[in-house]
Amino acid sequence: MKGFVSLFKSKFFKVAILLVLFLASSIIIASVLLGDEAGSFVIQVKNEDPSASISVTEVDMEALKLEGKSPESSDLASMLAPEGVVSFLDYTPKRFLENDYQTLKEYSTHLGRYLPVGDEVSGYNLYCYTFFIVNTGSSAVNVKISMDYSKVVNYFDDIARVLTYTTRRLSGENQVNIYQKKDEITKDYSQVGYTVAPKSFAVEGNGSGVIYNNENILLYAPEVRTDGSKEYDFAKYSVFFWLEGEDPDSDKYGEKLYGGSIKYSMSIDVSND
Repeated sequence: MKGFVSLFKSKFFKVAILLVLFLASSIIIASVLLGDEAGSFVIQVKNEDPSASISVTEVDMEALKLEGKSPESSDLASMLAPEGVVSFLDYTPKRFLENDYQTLKEYSTHLGRYLPVGDEVSGYNLYCYTFFIVNTGSSAVNVKISMDYSKVVNYFDDIARVLTYTTRRLSGENQVNIYQKKDEITKDYSQVGYTVAPKSFAVEGNGSGVIYNNENILLYAPEVRTDGSKEYDFAKYSVFFWLEGEDPDSDKYGEKLYGGSIKYSMSIDVSND
């Protein structure tokens, strides 16, 4: 069986992928654009209810906590805009999911955009983006996160993978989820390094659908320190994208996948119910 990986590793078979994300809700409106056409990954925060507001930031909230400091208002920016990426080669998570997620944890220490595998000449194999979600209101909030996909070109939704990695501040609990479009040919991905069983997209459509719609994070109300400063509750949230070279659909579609693209949209809803 002809290997998808070997094809992608050839310098003659680069796969161009345009990753586009859009975060939107009553609390957060985010436009996430990855690729030459977009140029950047923009997250815009909109707080309409001060008692149930959150912020997003690339500032290391964990480091500030250890130092007993609070973020400056400028740290909790209303916009984040890392550069995008276009050329993608196939990959497999075996290289970053094993050994109790040690590599995954290391990658998530790089805040903002991080491209740990590949280069701009040959193409990249993994796109990582890590940021903090911070409760800046006056009450506890439940953060609800979902992600859609659309504008699929050349069957890229069949081989695309999305991994989310969440770390809670208070409990230190880590949560890993992997999402994929359901395969027509059943495959045991545990044989190729998946230590977490991938979940099927919540809703699959013709070129669009919902990747997931049920991730939740509870953030507690900020605590006031003796010096009057605030200690915010927060969660570190990482999103990883790759093209699965072990997916049976890579053999099914072969060269039809080349030059494909996909658009992702993430929404973050917040309430103090």
